[in-house]
Amino acid sequence: MEFFDLTTGDDNVTLFPGFASPANGAPYAPGNAVRSLEGNDNTTGSEANDDINGNLGNDNVAGAGGDDFMRGGQGNDVVQGNDGNDQVNGNIGNDTVDGGGGNDVVRGGQNEDIINGGDGDDTIYGDIGVDTLTGGSGADVFVLQANRGTDIITDFRTEDSFGVIAGDLDVANLNITASGGDSLIVDKISGQTIAVVQGVDVGTVQSQLQGSTATRRLRVIADSGATAGGITSPSLNPTGQWSNASVTPGTGWSADGFITTTSESLVFSYKPDGNGFEQISLNIDPSNSGGLRFAASSYGYLLPPGISFIPIVEVPLVTTGNLLSANLTFADNNNAASLQGTLLIS
Repeated sequence: MEFFDLTTGDDNVTLFPGFASPANGAPYAPGNAVRSLEGNDNTTGSEANDDINGNLGNDNVAGAGGDDFMRGGQGNDVVQGNDGNDQVNGNIGNDTVDGGGGNDVVRGGQNEDIINGGDGDDTIYGDIGVDTLTGGSGADVFVLQANRGTDIITDFRTEDSFGVIAGDLDVANLNITASGGDSLIVDKISGQTIAVVQGVDVGTVQSQLQGSTATRRLRVIADSGATAGGITSPSLNPTGQWSNASVTPGTGWSADGFITTTSESLVFSYKPDGNGFEQISLNIDPSNSGGLRFAASSYGYLLPPGISFIPIVEVPLVTTGNLLSANLTFADNNNAASLQGTLLIS
């Protein structure tokens, strides 16, 4: 590789084949690696495939045509790929990085960067620091990275997606939670907020991470509390199975375990020990919520006289709101008044 060096001062150059070296070296030829060296430089590439490094100083580095490799180097730089399928990297400093047209790979590098994919289907990395990422038009991939800071994603759309590098991050270890109108992507192991996805609901983020039939794993604690009407040993089991559950029947029984669901509801089969009255509290563990919340705080089920079957009870879940607790009330005709104030499930 041949290097084409600028000076140690503030250079302002636009490259083309045969461009005279400001450092009295050989003329520029496509394929040369351009080094801006020191100073606050303005360097614009040619219509060829350019390789430009801003190096020291607060530089403006821009491509033109061709598939370019652009780095800001050290300092607070502005790096633009413009036309072509470019690789654009702010490197060290608080940089502004823009892929421009084409299908680009756009990276912030270190520190706090403003990153724009521009037109085309771009792959965008915030890298180290608290970065602001905007995909622009096209179907863009926002790469989630562990232990590198928090990315603020401003314009995630249905055609966009998230990328995860194998061995760096496990989607199964991510929690998606709502924060105002935004969604937070949190690493459950480190507790780090990896990304803030602005203006996008939890369900959309979750489905983009794991597909339209995303599997959510949440921990639910069920507790009967005090019983009435002679009911002392009810059983409560979601259809399917609890994972690692601990169920203790009898007065004050409880069930505590992890549930895996591909729908936005909890479906229980419930058999009381006769007719009467039973109240059950349900709680979702906020640290293992799968991004889900209860749709309402209270539900009721009217048991028919002489019940001889196991009712199926569906408790809706949502990806918005903040309800982590809900009450289920089961009552027969003699205790129907107890259902007042609850959302009746029929």
